[in-house]
Amino acid sequence: MSLLPKFIQKPLIGFLASLTPPCRRIVALGSQRIDSASGLGPIISLRIRFHCVLCKACARYLQQLDFLHEAAAQSSQHFAPGSGRARLPEEAKQRIRERIRCERASQ
Repeated sequence: MSLLPKFIQKPLIGFLASLTPPCRRIVALGSQRIDSASGLGPIISLRIRFHCVLCKACARYLQQLDFLHEAAAQSSQHFAPGSGRARLPEEAKQRIRERIRCERASQ
């Protein structure tokens, strides 16, 4: 399917892969990218993208990391600031109490 013959593809991919950071570094840069408010800069971002073209595992990992970051940001509205504990709405608490009462009565 490729335009290049196989005997050229493998050395070319190996050479291109040598220009990108190793997978362990990509993982660290992915975490750093999320933690940093200003980002990593255009050159490092380009190297990460290029690595992800060659390495599907890293591309998947970074997608999962982005998904978890977004999910955590959305779920933070359910936590009280500084308490470290989730807050349930009052109606959910009432449903739980009622369910416990029903189960105790049926035993």
